[in-house]
Amino acid sequence: MQTAVDGFTLLALATADGAPPVVRDAAALETLRRVWVQNFLVQHGPEGARVEWRRNDQVPPSGRYIGSPYDVEAR
Repeated sequence: MQTAVDGFTLLALATADGAPPVVRDAAALETLRRVWVQNFLVQHGPEGARVEWRRNDQVPPSGRYIGSPYDVEAR
């Protein structure tokens, strides 16, 4: 799950107010955000945030699922 946590950290830093506009406005950043949200679920509890894989019934249908960076252009 460290990869998921690192990805969410990267997204938070890249979209923060102090991030350079060239980073904040990159189209690839939105693709990364969508891929992370479709695959990982952030659970907030008393001990803090916990990241876990989404179950099969929690992911988007195959027509909306991004399985490759090229899927965004193909749609």
